[in-house]
Amino acid sequence: MTRIAALLVLFAAAAAAAAARAADADANADAGVVAPSIRIELPTARFATGDDPARSQPRFDDSGWKELSTTANYEKQGFAGYDGWSWYRIHVRIPSSLKSTVRWQERLRVYLSSIDDADETFLNGTQIGQTGRLP
Repeated sequence: MTRIAALLVLFAAAAAAAAARAADADANADAGVVAPSIRIELPTARFATGDDPARSQPRFDDSGWKELSTTANYEKQGFAGYDGWSWYRIHVRIPSSLKSTVRWQERLRVYLSSIDDADETFLNGTQIGQTGRLP
């Protein structure tokens, strides 16, 4: 059982290029053209076992959590044999230049890797998705 608190905020390093592509995408969308997607890799996440609904809140302090790779399950990263509640938190910053030039809220998609059992996914404290059913 996993809950994922996805605090999506796009890294500034990719902001300029993404803003330019997004502006072109907006112009194309207005003309009825399907815009290409922009994929942002999120290679690491903060991780903790146990459960606390407060962990879904944007200002929750996860500074003491372990940082894991998002490309492998936690069992292979120091939590062998654990089977229970856990949280992943991913921090991303979406620059105001991108937010003001595109309809990003309409286009934002969150793709998760495989989920073991069930999950709930949060964005800035609001549940935005669910797979399976948590007990």
